[in-house]
Amino acid sequence: DRLGTFEPKIVPKRQLIITDELEGTILSMYAMGVSTRALGDYVQKMNAK
Repeated sequence: DRLGTFEPKIVPKRQLIITDELEGTILSMYAMGVSTRALGDYVQKMNAK
């Protein structure tokens, strides 16, 4: 956001490496044929928690 108030919950700011668990989940979902759009939706929902 423009004011810089957004705090991501899954991957903290300036962290380049996501957790092994999240990476494994995303790769598994992709391997099962889940679209990249659906993967993006999943990550957004996880970030909202």
